Amino acid sequence: MQDIIEWLKLYKDSIYAIGIISTFATTLLSVYMTFKNNKAIHYVNSITKNRVEWIDKLRDSIADFIAHTNIYNNVYYKKDYVKSGQHLAECQKICSKIKLLLNCCDKRDNEIVILTETILENFRNYIDEMHNMSTNEKGFFIETPASKKYKKDVEKDIKELTEKVQVYLKSEWNRVKYESQGKIYKKEVQEFDYIELEHQYQNPDYKTQKTKRLFVEIKYNLKTIFTNPYTYCILVLLSALIIIA
Repeated sequence: MQDIIEWLKLYKDSIYAIGIISTFATTLLSVYMTFKNNKAIHYVNSITKNRVEWIDKLRDSIADFIAHTNIYNNVYYKKDYVKSGQHLAECQKICSKIKLLLNCCDKRDNEIVILTETILENFRNYIDEMHNMSTNEKGFFIETPASKKYKKDVEKDIKELTEKVQVYLKSEWNRVKYESQGKIYKKEVQEFDYIELEHQYQNPDYKTQKTKRLFVEIKYNLKTIFTNPYTYCILVLLSALIIIA
């Protein structure tokens, strides 16, 4: 015990210096983290409202597009190129709106855009074929082989579009709820959650992998810490304190 006391007396100046530097570093780190968190929360709060509005606009636009391109829900005008042209123009307008609401740099967004454009193209081809169809004694169209194919493709793609958008919107809504709590929704975690939603959509009995999700989040946090330049500054400071001691 006496040896420890003597050692403390001998190196008291160094200990004081270490204490002062440690307190200063801790204070700086605390101020930085507080500033960073407040900035992140302010940013999230400012975009949450806009994101909710964007979700509503996208959902309404997709629903409107499906209603306009669903062959069974529309009345077509045989040989009336003006009215069918107006209808197609409205379909194109909605398709463009959807495209502008989505992110051109995102893979899943582009999948939705491509699907809407494909549906519109096949729908347009069906309308063109419709003008050449004959009618039976009840006044119903007698579909050609080509028109049957276009209709089948439209129905198949609308089903796929509905499935993709349901998962997409659910994922975005989860993101809003997550970030509204002041948390940062890491990209890797969001991607994992999206895949989980796809599994749940395909199989209602699917059980989410909570443990695996935890490891994904921990891995991301460690990666963030060790690639942060401030981490290197702290390590340098600690090294300096060890050398002083």
